[in-house]
Amino acid sequence: YTERISGGREEKVNVVFDYQQYTSKNEPPLALIKALLFCLRDHYPERLRFLCFIDAPFMFRAFWTLVRPFIDPVTKKKIR
Repeated sequence: YTERISGGREEKVNVVFDYQQYTSKNEPPLALIKALLFCLRDHYPERLRFLCFIDAPFMFRAFWTLVRPFIDPVTKKKIR
């Protein structure tokens, strides 16, 4: 989206996670999540424009509360 609007000068991604019907049965393996995050970090740095979690489960909110103080302020502004 941003690449098209900026005429190719800016390549950013918007990520939305919707947990409305989330259950632990359909949870992806932790190793897969970790591999994806490392891939994005190593190959697509500073491409995140916006990250949104909808109806995040309690465990995620608790984890976020613990991790948030250690996240870079610039990255923190991209997460809603």
